[in-house]
Amino acid sequence: MSVECSMLAIGAERNEALRRNPKAIKDEVILRQALDHLAVMSSFKTCMTEREVLAEIRVSQRNLNIVDDPVLRQQMAERYEREDALVDAALARDDREGPLRIGSNWKQLTKILAGGENSRAAAYFFLGAPRFGEDVGYGPAGLHDPSDVAAFASHLNLWTPERFGAAAASRRSESLPVADAGHLSPELSPEFFEVRLFRPSGFISLTRPLRALEC
Repeated sequence: MSVECSMLAIGAERNEALRRNPKAIKDEVILRQALDHLAVMSSFKTCMTEREVLAEIRVSQRNLNIVDDPVLRQQMAERYEREDALVDAALARDDREGPLRIGSNWKQLTKILAGGENSRAAAYFFLGAPRFGEDVGYGPAGLHDPSDVAAFASHLNLWTPERFGAAAASRRSESLPVADAGHLSPELSPEFFEVRLFRPSGFISLTRPLRALEC
């Protein structure tokens, strides 16, 4: 199994609020995932307003009539109601920030960044955050301490584009299965530096598995 990950940078005050109210962590994940989906759908439907796209999502992608299990149907209805309230409140305050989606590339990023100083830093950052709150899909969300985020930011600062490119090229030159080699393409460089630009020095990051995929 491989896990796809996303991250969300939040401030220190929000960090403390989430720790005091674990239910809010799931709300944060629900909201950011929904805003991300809205942004993706809006990019495809440029002739429609954001509100029109949102209305279409809520009507066309939520057919509860096809769910036979009444308990599951009720749970889904409650989840949609919860999501709608969160999204409406976010849009009202002009908050449209989605998560940074790393996908399954975190595995290869971790391998590339394993060379040199603090070889376990990336693996810990992607997977080692202490878990808090409700299940958000394959377990609770991870909430990093601000000091852990600052430490990872310092670690990334040691990696110049040239150093990262050389390390990625070295991995590509190894004897790897075809399936793995496909993930070691130059496209990883933008992925890596998106992480660098996203890094929230003095902030915390929310990480969670989005879904598990068969390898």
